[in-house]
Amino acid sequence: DYKQPFLIASLRLKTESDSDGLVGQPNGSVWLHNGITNQYFTNGLKDDQDVQFAGMHQYELTWEPMASWNNIPTVEVDSQDRGYGGTGITSGTGVNFAPYHQIPLAPATSLAQFSHAPLNTGGQAPLTAQIVGNSFNSPLIPLANKTKAGSVGTHLDHSYMANNTLFDGYFLSTATAQTQAIYETSRSLTAVIDEFFDPTQPFPLPNSNFEPATSIAPTVTAADYDTFAQHLYNKGAFNVNSTSKEAWALFLASGTNEALPVLDMLTASTTLANAAISSDSAVSRFAPMIGDEEAPLSDVEGQDRWQVHRRLTSDQIMTLAENVVDEVKARGPFQSVAEFVNRQLVSDPLTGNSGALQTAIENSALNTDFGLSAPKNNSELTGSGSGNTSDGAATQITQADLLNRLAPSLTVRGDTFRIRAYGEVTDFGGQTTKAWCEAVVQRQHDFVDAEQESTTIAPLSITNQAFGRRFNIVSFRWLSADEV
Repeated sequence: DYKQPFLIASLRLKTESDSDGLVGQPNGSVWLHNGITNQYFTNGLKDDQDVQFAGMHQYELTWEPMASWNNIPTVEVDSQDRGYGGTGITSGTGVNFAPYHQIPLAPATSLAQFSHAPLNTGGQAPLTAQIVGNSFNSPLIPLANKTKAGSVGTHLDHSYMANNTLFDGYFLSTATAQTQAIYETSRSLTAVIDEFFDPTQPFPLPNSNFEPATSIAPTVTAADYDTFAQHLYNKGAFNVNSTSKEAWALFLASGTNEALPVLDMLTASTTLANAAISSDSAVSRFAPMIGDEEAPLSDVEGQDRWQVHRRLTSDQIMTLAENVVDEVKARGPFQSVAEFVNRQLVSDPLTGNSGALQTAIENSALNTDFGLSAPKNNSELTGSGSGNTSDGAATQITQADLLNRLAPSLTVRGDTFRIRAYGEVTDFGGQTTKAWCEAVVQRQHDFVDAEQESTTIAPLSITNQAFGRRFNIVSFRWLSADEV
């Protein structure tokens, strides 16, 4: 006649340390293949469903036996009733804060910042997270494919498709109203544009590489975003087909050693502090960075990898640059930025697992190997895998983390060219005269046939079909023989 306990059921977010024993297989890279915005879960029982889905669900319903009222499984919380996650569900294994998405504090400046956007919330596997800018192959899809027919729908390689759509086809001008609290002075969109084109005292856009392409301030409003590119030059764009290790090292390390702002997430503080100036290069998925101190690789141990930021030494940057060059040589020349960002649709895991930057990161051993082995691709689905359950944690550097800063400067070709010419003539007396010259030419927005607007897509005139955009001579000089 008495009520007797027999089990307790819990629905919880998976962590690194608890999923292995519950579904018989490690969780597939906690923050990469299991978006927490997808409320989709397994019942926690072995063989309850196709094994390929078990490791791909972010939430988990667990069943734990209760022999008596004196043996009640509990959820451990801290003094403020906060639970634990990330690496585990207890104070000894988990953390109170495991950052996943960032709520923007200001308009985006890089397409890769959309890696925080919850673009895949429909519940349809694969539950890919950190989509834009990353290039991880989903373990549910064979390497040579970007789609696969599943039992409940078609599985899509969300990263491949998003990157292919966004990169090359869109850019962020950073010409927006600056009314957010992060700006010291509030400025309307009109003021931002007018001051940028002011020839007497130009005020740079947040992306300071953009320069006015006209000396006469155009009339530009929010309705002109589709045609705004005709008024801009991108100064200092970097060609991803470069095979110079030194050039890549400088590019990878640029602008990241100053006193960058840090948000102390562990105390839920809303006050920004400055990280110490360092000769090492900061790499962060979040802006402002998280954590209250710098975290060299040797210090990123245990649970800390979920709640601090990383810096790379000059030696690590050089190693990374060397491995990027190796990938460029193996995969290039790239004809689009999306091709550089994405993995290749081939069965070879050397280029099919991830894009050039991500593969270079892994070959440089920049991320510490913590947690459990997890499947990295379709062929590893039933084994331990060469991936890791902590892949995607705050300190596990991803390609999208690097592209947050680098993407606005990427290109696959330049618009400025140095042309050298040589000529010689022999007169009737047999004397030969030689001459060398050099011209620097730059491709402009305007077509050769200026009757058509520079924003015209189609149909193009016969002249513009043949010759395209106009080239201007930026400089010209004669060369001496010893300069050749």
